[in-house]
Amino acid sequence: MIQIKRMKIGRSIEAIIVVAVFFLLVGTASAQECEGLGRPLRGLCKAYCDFLDCDDTGTSRICGPILRWYTWSSGGELPPCLQPERCVGQTCATYTFDCNPENDQCACVTIAEGGGSCVANESCSGLLSCKSSSECDAGYICAVQTCCGAGGVCLVDNNCLGSPQRQNVEGEGPTLFGN
Repeated sequence: MIQIKRMKIGRSIEAIIVVAVFFLLVGTASAQECEGLGRPLRGLCKAYCDFLDCDDTGTSRICGPILRWYTWSSGGELPPCLQPERCVGQTCATYTFDCNPENDQCACVTIAEGGGSCVANESCSGLLSCKSSSECDAGYICAVQTCCGAGGVCLVDNNCLGSPQRQNVEGEGPTLFGN
């Protein structure tokens, strides 16, 4: 009689596999933010953002391993439910300075690829010009239709979320917001 030894797998790994396989195969969760992702990432996203509600509670012991698996599989990207919400992009003539209620010096600039990013005002001098965000460094977006003139400029993405210090850019020439 041949004996097969049963390999013991930690409960958290078993749970990850069960949840991931469930969402990869069945995919019945309703997380709209996960729909544009490829199949493996979509399953992990639905497990993390919808089924386990890790983005709201983050208390489940399985949330950490799923997040690490997602970021590893996506090349370092966070699941959509953890990414900052995008504001509606505005232009030089339409800035309303309301994307951050804690700082009325922030406005939502238009990103070249669509959507918006809440940023603080800064001088146009020294900013790199761009036509798309792929021309900017990691963590930067290409903001278009700013008061810096034709074309776009590379800016730190969502640099005005939280409670940033007010920036005084008077006397430094043209600014993103034209003031």
